[in-house]
Amino acid sequence: MYQYRRIRINRTKTKDEHRLIMEQLLGRELSFHEVVHHKNGDCKCNDIDNLVLMTRSEHARHHRQGKKLPVNYNWAGKARPDQAKLTYSDVQKVLQLKSQGLSNRRIAKRFGVDHTTIDRLLNGKTITYNQMLAKA
Repeated sequence: MYQYRRIRINRTKTKDEHRLIMEQLLGRELSFHEVVHHKNGDCKCNDIDNLVLMTRSEHARHHRQGKKLPVNYNWAGKARPDQAKLTYSDVQKVLQLKSQGLSNRRIAKRFGVDHTTIDRLLNGKTITYNQMLAKA
């Protein structure tokens, strides 16, 4: 059974009540990437004080970590040690294996990660990797 209250807009269209309330408050329609979170966890309580606008990624992190995140917290450009797949010593071993001529896919297989993780690491797109190089 669907857990949110639905409001009928016309004969063919309905909307979730909490999304409708947030749209009225903001004076615009919500995009697909915006989620209205219920602070107290009760999806039937649609008081404006209980509703918080979040991005889908913020909302997922909030529920995955079980911690309350600031509503507009921006993780962009910040290291996420809770999501690191490789340790500092792993990165050193990756660099060593790459210098020996192993392919990114073979290296990834050894560490149990996807090859794109190794690609991003070697191309300097992984922020924590850049920070690790600064330690060395």
